[in-house]
Amino acid sequence: MSFSLRPPPLLSPAPCGPSERRDRSPQSPSATLGHVPFFERDPAAPHPAASHRPAPVAVLPLAQPIELAATGLWVVKRGGALIGIGGRDHWCSREALVAAADKAGIPMSDLPIHTGALF
Repeated sequence: MSFSLRPPPLLSPAPCGPSERRDRSPQSPSATLGHVPFFERDPAAPHPAASHRPAPVAVLPLAQPIELAATGLWVVKRGGALIGIGGRDHWCSREALVAAADKAGIPMSDLPIHTGALF
C-alpha cells in the first residue's frame, strides 16, 4: 500500500485566536436552552471590566519626622530619602518641622522615628 495515494486530510488548520474560532464555528443557542437569550459580543468592543477600572492615582508616601537625639535636631524622610522643606534640611523642634511641612503642603506621619540617645 502506497502512502502517495492517500487522499488529503479534510480537516482545516487549527484557528489561532478566539476571533478566528468564532468565525469558523459560530456558536448558536442550544436546543435545550431555547428560552435563554444568546448575545454575541463584538470583538472590537472593549472588555466590560476595562471600562470600570479607575485611573491610577500617584500617591506619595507620608513624610516621617526623624529625631536625631545625639544632636537635638529634627529631619524629614520621604520615600526613603531625606528631604528639605523650604530650603531647610533640619529643624530645632518637632513643632517647627510640622509647621514648615504644613506650610509647604507636605503630609506628615504622626509617628516620629527616634535615633540615638542623649547623654
